[in-house]
Amino acid sequence: MTRIHNLELRKKREQRISDYKSSGQSQVKCCEDNGISYQQFGYWKKKIKDQSTEKINNSWVPVIIEEPRTSPTRDISSSLL
Repeated sequence: MTRIHNLELRKKREQRISDYKSSGQSQVKCCEDNGISYQQFGYWKKKIKDQSTEKINNSWVPVIIEEPRTSPTRDISSSLL
């Protein structure tokens, strides 16, 4: 399969999962109505979820390092006299 074909299949599967979530049907009923194997549908959901999580976990996060703030010091030696 070509990469474009794989992307098209993924989009189609994501759309079916989205339709299922908004339908209010049980997963079994949705699969029956659309002629999809319940096990295959579960596999798609897991695979898409794992790929989404992978994208999140592999992203860079900017880190800003600031100089430590110092509080003004008081000269104690002159006040002791």
